[in-house]
Parts: sequence; structure tokens; C-alpha cells
Amino acid sequence: VGIPENQIEALEAGSASDAFNELEKAVLDYADDLVDNANPGAGAGGTFERVAAHLDAEEMVELTLAITFYIMTSKFLITFGIDLESSD
Repeated sequence: VGIPENQIEALEAGSASDAFNELEKAVLDYADDLVDNANPGAGAGGTFERVAAHLDAEEMVELTLAITFYIMTSKFLITFGIDLESSD
């Protein structure tokens, strides 16, 4: 899908990796914050504000929906014990 291999390998390190630009690092931190906190990036200098400095309101909504949809889907699958990996 056009993601460089070095960035795929760097996902484990997240925003600490030099493989990502400032926007990408902010998005990775924002996603982590959404997973971990009910009110992500609250206050000046928070993850929401860091991403919003690069994206317009519509892009922020789309990004947040994409991240939280994945969170919802993963929690649903975990709750019902659905394993997407084949055991073959």
C-alpha cells in the first residue's frame, strides 16, 4: 500500500523512531493516547493538538474515527474470543 519497509519495521519503536516525520510521529502518539486514555491529549501540547497542527478539522475527524473504529473492533473480537488467525 505504499508504506516503506523501514517504517513497517519501525512501528514497534513508534514515535521514537527516526523513520517517521513529525506528523507521522504525532499520529502514532495520538493513536497510543486514544487506546490508553479516555481524554487523549487534553491541554496545550497534548497529542490531539500536535496532530491538529498538521490536519484540518475534517481530517482530524476521519483520523479519530479510523483509530477508534479499530479500537472498537479489536475490543469486540477480544470480548467474543474471535481469532482472525487460522490455527491450521
